[in-house]
Amino acid sequence: MALSLQAQLQQRYCLTRLLGNNGERRTWLATDEQTSSQVTLKTLYFGQDLDWQQFEPFERELQILPKLDHPLIPKFLDTFWLKEPEGHYFCIVQQFIPGVSLAERLVRGDRFDRMQVEALAKDLLGVLDYLHSQDPPLVHRDIKPSNLIWGDDQKIHLIDFGAVQVMGQEERTLTATGTFGYMAPEQFVGRATPASDLYSLGATLIQLLTGQSLMDLSGGANNLHLPQHSTLNGWLGYWLERMVEPDLKYRFSSASQALATFERKQEGIVVSRETPPSSIQRFIVEECNDERLRVTLSLRNTPPYMYRTKANALGIFVASAFGSLFWFNHFGPLIAALSAMPTIILAVFSCLIILPQGKKQVKIGDGYCQINKKTFPLQPQTRLIIIEHETETNPKQIPAKILQLKDGNTGKFEQFKVRLKEEELSWLLGQFQMRRERANPVTEI
Repeated sequence: MALSLQAQLQQRYCLTRLLGNNGERRTWLATDEQTSSQVTLKTLYFGQDLDWQQFEPFERELQILPKLDHPLIPKFLDTFWLKEPEGHYFCIVQQFIPGVSLAERLVRGDRFDRMQVEALAKDLLGVLDYLHSQDPPLVHRDIKPSNLIWGDDQKIHLIDFGAVQVMGQEERTLTATGTFGYMAPEQFVGRATPASDLYSLGATLIQLLTGQSLMDLSGGANNLHLPQHSTLNGWLGYWLERMVEPDLKYRFSSASQALATFERKQEGIVVSRETPPSSIQRFIVEECNDERLRVTLSLRNTPPYMYRTKANALGIFVASAFGSLFWFNHFGPLIAALSAMPTIILAVFSCLIILPQGKKQVKIGDGYCQINKKTFPLQPQTRLIIIEHETETNPKQIPAKILQLKDGNTGKFEQFKVRLKEEELSWLLGQFQMRRERANPVTEI
């Protein structure tokens, strides 16, 4: 290739620095002499040995970039063909973002504190929500530190849309596109979804927080294990675990859902040994102290006054039976039989309503966690996960969720569907996190 520094293209763009070199594809810092501003200029050389597959990333960007308008995505400015004696070049011009990539910062030993990563996560979720909300939705498919620029404006910027996929226009060959370590499992079979970007973002955030290589955190089959690290304590560790769930059913389904949960948890969960507020109706706290927690969860959305003991229910049934006997003694067997039938039906119906139904027990303490008599050791890889399960169309009904207790070492889990309010979820999750951390103290790294 003959292009070199100080070359002037289109009598307008002066090449000042080579930013990246990948064979026939190069990225330059250039000066736009018409606007006196710096721009990023990407070139693809068309020589005799060009593999046309190399043109696909440029083609994707050319289709997508002109339609995007977000402050954290470099703006598309221009595109042109350049004819030179040695061959032709295809060029794309974008806004230049002064700064360094997160990959460069990791290489030079920079570390990111929790506050920085939380701000970064919030910004990027906003970008992904913007992309996923396009019509049709766009999936970036290559979220990783080298494609994230920490700008001089102290904001994070997403670059390189060469792997972007338009939902509904998937490649017929179902090509696996992305970067190993950051790719969600479904990307390996070419079936990326908006949730795939969330997996990549979660993996990136874990690496920034811990400084550890994702290869060291992989548990096989591209499953990431959250390490013991002080920055992953509390709600953030739980949230990141949802981001990198290998199973799509248990991962956040959209950036908007992940962002809403992030903002809610960022406000803080009060973790204490206190019982939940009296407004929480479906928790029966049988024991809650420094040593252990035992609660009963009811699967029914029934106010507490409907829960009665078996003795009370039996009393109603006996009273109904005496009423039938009264009719028999005073009006004869025929009238008694006719009157007894609805009375007995009402008595049975009353018993079914009042008897406690659908209860599940959760026990945490003394180094274990138990659901429905299935016990798991309370180790660092033991997770209590609340999974969004269904959208409730009835505004008076609390949406059902799945409570899952999972042993990350063995993969064994126990789960059941339950209707819980947000404050109930937060309280139970906070109790679990607190007791697990007490059982497995973490040393600052």
